[in-house]
Amino acid sequence: MKTICVLLLSALLASLSFATDTEPCFPEGCRTQTQGGWGGNCNGNNPGCFRDANFGTVFPEGLTIGGNFTIHFSNSNAVRVFLPAGGTSASLTENHNDPTSTEAGVFAGQVTALALSLGFSEAGLPGFCDLGSLYYLCVPDPDRHGEDDDEECDSPFAGMTVDELFALANEVLGGNTNGLPDDTDISDLNDVITDINENFVDGTHDEGKLVCDIRLAAELSSFTAVARDGAIELIWSTASENDVERFEVERSAGESWSLTGVVNGQGDSPIGHSYRFVDESVTAATVYSYRLAEVSANGDRQILPGIVTVEAGGETALPAEFTLTQNYPNPFNPNTQISFALPFASNVTLAVFDALGRSVATLVDGSLAAGSHTVNFDAANLSNGIYFYQLKAGDFSAVRKMMLIK
Repeated sequence: MKTICVLLLSALLASLSFATDTEPCFPEGCRTQTQGGWGGNCNGNNPGCFRDANFGTVFPEGLTIGGNFTIHFSNSNAVRVFLPAGGTSASLTENHNDPTSTEAGVFAGQVTALALSLGFSEAGLPGFCDLGSLYYLCVPDPDRHGEDDDEECDSPFAGMTVDELFALANEVLGGNTNGLPDDTDISDLNDVITDINENFVDGTHDEGKLVCDIRLAAELSSFTAVARDGAIELIWSTASENDVERFEVERSAGESWSLTGVVNGQGDSPIGHSYRFVDESVTAATVYSYRLAEVSANGDRQILPGIVTVEAGGETALPAEFTLTQNYPNPFNPNTQISFALPFASNVTLAVFDALGRSVATLVDGSLAAGSHTVNFDAANLSNGIYFYQLKAGDFSAVRKMMLIK
């Protein structure tokens, strides 16, 4: 079965890398379609005809989207019948096979449309570029979001790749909303997926919301928060830095964000660096969320996607939620560490898959106590390439991407 879902594509908020909105590289030769485009009847040379002509080749066993709960389309006509979907954006509560509608509303339709575009892109069909590798750029849309440009451009989705956003969308569609950034909901994610579907309609225009990876101000390989005795320790690592004068640490206890610390960056650096910040102004039993902003020498400021959440307390403080962090180092050769947190004792599976979805290693398979855990992964017997690791703990599931370079 050709399954377009989180396992075979990318991590959710995983890589924590972003493209800046200054001097972006706009790609050429790309194509996407709206729900209506992919859902139309074949007429002449329209997207419906393209879908009918290529669906069976690209998705020989059908198209499946979602996570814990899924939607399966057995053929091109099933997609035509389903699209366009309407209704309030929501998660699935059951599995569907060739449905005419679902409880997920318009969100299911937008994810389906993007799945088709990504599938045709991955197959290398004419008129499609490497869509999954492009970065989502924050471009205010007053018609949808109102006139508050600053609020829109602080979106934690800005800077994520299409693959990462699609992986997150599948997790959320399948019923797991744990990966949604603070202060966002399914409707916000639906807006982003809609932006992607509308960006290169018919391959004839560009809305400017997807950009190439031409300049990364700071590419994070990991970002974690750990509760200590009377403090919270933040640790992050960069894979590279471009004009990063400093990092600003912002904290929220459930409402607005406020500056809580500053850490000097490395300016320009083609290699990674590790950073540590200890927040000692915390109150026991209070849940805090943290995010980072990078600031350049001329004062340009960009919120980095990715938020970590932890409950302050004493030495026995437990994580506030399930988390799976980015492996470190990444890229790696041949060893890397994978860390995750459990808010309560759980049956845990941590497995590694290759780019084709084949299991290559099982690192954890059993019951673990609540708390933070770190596992070493030795890839000495594996070949170079991209791998995915998936954590399952109860109803929680998360996937991240890593690269082995020998």
